[in-house]
Amino acid sequence: MVVAYSRAKDVAKTKVVEKTHAMKLFVKDPNDDQMYNVTINNAMRYELVMDHVSIRMSFRQVVATIQHTKDRAKVAKLTGINDLIVRQYVRVDIGVVLQRIVDVDLLDDNTVWAFSLACDGSCRNPSFGLATKAKGLQGCGPRGSRKSH
Repeated sequence: MVVAYSRAKDVAKTKVVEKTHAMKLFVKDPNDDQMYNVTINNAMRYELVMDHVSIRMSFRQVVATIQHTKDRAKVAKLTGINDLIVRQYVRVDIGVVLQRIVDVDLLDDNTVWAFSLACDGSCRNPSFGLATKAKGLQGCGPRGSRKSH
């Protein structure tokens, strides 16, 4: 019974640490309190992580693959990868995609009556992050036609 309690306590402690680090890369913009800035210091590692996640590798598989690559190729820039970093990078990519949806003004248009969002991490599109489709259906126009964004 003591072992189960100790394990539960360790899991709870780990969750607190994860929540603390989850938003570490997102820093409020000093000029706009509704904007966040993200700085990726190791672009090669970020791109490799996103490439591997996009082919449906688990976060742990991504970590192992990048570690093996670092060891074999002797690439020091790949040092320090772990599943928490992989999660942070994926959060950044999703944040960028969601911001692009807002920038299209689908959410601010009063005539939009439906919104659909589909994400697929298996299809990496370098110009748009995770392959994402966003579609907003507008109210009826001439002759009952519907416009879509």
